[in-house]
Amino acid sequence: MFDAVFDALPDPALVVRAGGEVAAANAALRALLGAPAGALVGRRIDELAEDLPTALLDGSCAQGDVFRLVLRGRRRVALDARVGRVSELGVVLVGQDATEAADLRSTIGRLSALYVDRRSAAMTGLDALLAGSRSIFEGLGWNLALWELHDDGPAVEVSLRYSVFTAADATQLAEHQKLLAPISERRIPLEAMERVSSVVSGREGLFIENMPRVGSKLLRELAADVDAEGLMSELGLTRGAVAPVFVDERVAYVLLVTGRHIAERDFAAVQLFAAMVSAAEQVSALGQEMARQERHAALGQMAAQLAHEVRNPLAVLYQATSQMRRRLKRGEGVDDLMGMVEEESRRLDRLVNDLVHFAAPLEPRLRDHLLDPLVRHTLEGLQAEAPELCARVRFDVDVGEARVRADALLLRQALAHLLHNAMGHAGEGGTVRVAAVRQGDEVGLSVANDGPPLEPDVAARVFEPFFTTKPSGTGLGLAVVRRLVSDQGGRAVLDEATEGVAFSLWLPAAE
Repeated sequence: MFDAVFDALPDPALVVRAGGEVAAANAALRALLGAPAGALVGRRIDELAEDLPTALLDGSCAQGDVFRLVLRGRRRVALDARVGRVSELGVVLVGQDATEAADLRSTIGRLSALYVDRRSAAMTGLDALLAGSRSIFEGLGWNLALWELHDDGPAVEVSLRYSVFTAADATQLAEHQKLLAPISERRIPLEAMERVSSVVSGREGLFIENMPRVGSKLLRELAADVDAEGLMSELGLTRGAVAPVFVDERVAYVLLVTGRHIAERDFAAVQLFAAMVSAAEQVSALGQEMARQERHAALGQMAAQLAHEVRNPLAVLYQATSQMRRRLKRGEGVDDLMGMVEEESRRLDRLVNDLVHFAAPLEPRLRDHLLDPLVRHTLEGLQAEAPELCARVRFDVDVGEARVRADALLLRQALAHLLHNAMGHAGEGGTVRVAAVRQGDEVGLSVANDGPPLEPDVAARVFEPFFTTKPSGTGLGLAVVRRLVSDQGGRAVLDEATEGVAFSLWLPAAE
């Protein structure tokens, strides 16, 4: 079992017994060194490594220590290795190939790259790790339960955060659900779970030889009407390994792995997984804090930009109305000033509408739609709203029979923004082309114009709120487009083009 878990690890890993003998090496490490299976086991680590840290041999290294380890096989490999202490096997080392890397990168850094998307407000590092590891546990025939600690009341309590049960058939699965029913949706006093409590207080893991006896005692205390001891034995929940999961140096979770054939030497793998859970949870917390700070910064930027955008037309309106008052007293005409008032009022109206579309919560009503009538209705609306602008360009529309799954109103609003931008950018006598293409389960609706290409620094910021190169623009148009499309399950992108400018709206294809 231990070798199977090791071979499933994506990072190179080995186990060194006290005294320096290599007890196990996984497939990732053997591949790096070009060593066949079994070639490393039994050899001394100081025969394989250059400048070996003495702490690894004398046992003074501690869990979490990170150092550079240079190993020799058919090829010479440098690892950034992280230490995990285990009671029976000695020292577990999990590393990352650092042969060509200049910077030390820990396991947590590795997990950050795997599980964190900094562009997303929702960080799901722990959930991603648990879901991604499910198949490994099922393949080993192991069952997993992750208990979360709560210290927000008079006494510490625990609740079941996540579980995996390896069922042989539907009957076993139903029996397991019966077993979980008394504990799955409630908080349990920590003191009622004697073994879990000892792991929390001692901050060390333990191996349980007789899980049915331990589990049945808990369920009896909860007054559960179930033969827990017999049912656990029947389901193979007979032996278990328990390990604490640390977050910010406190025990935040307790990991319980059970199975009919799990052995004490498998405890090393359970500890490794507990360390990964700890890293993923810390990554999640870090991501949530980053997202919170980014949201606050964005709100501050939006407030400053909004004040700037509103102040300009208000200043014009104030000056215009002041001059109108003086002219009217003198009996002079005010038609030119009325035109200014109308123009600035329209500008404020556009700003308010864009803000509503950008910030208001949307509830898309998704239906299957032909693109052609949606595009033509949008064009008709623009020609009625801005006939002079539409008359400056030529339209080339060919979307064929493409069908999308979308909200018709939101899609028309997004398309109107793109067409308005394209007409303004194409200039007098330019051409605006609208086309559609299907790729897999998506349909791309493209709006292109033959105006000058965007400068790279402008192209990089086109979807930023309040960014504009136009003297009278709000800078919200393309940000609104992205919001309208993403809320329908699609995406808005700036296409790479050697001539002109093209944007595409990618939406799910109609079923």
